[in-house]
Amino acid sequence: METITIKPKNKKELETIKRVLEALEINYNESKTSSLSPEFLESIKQGREDYANGKCKTISIENLWK
Repeated sequence: METITIKPKNKKELETIKRVLEALEINYNESKTSSLSPEFLESIKQGREDYANGKCKTISIENLWK
């Protein structure tokens, strides 16, 4: 069994592809995609790694606006 990735350009194409697959009785899994850029997602990942490694500064709520 093989897996293919289909990247419709818009919602209309996506709905058409779903209808075709259903008509052919082909099972498919919908995946949720992120509208965030890969660079932004990488920066989030890096920030989480930095936090886990203690490379961060914590500010208490009382001092947040000082």
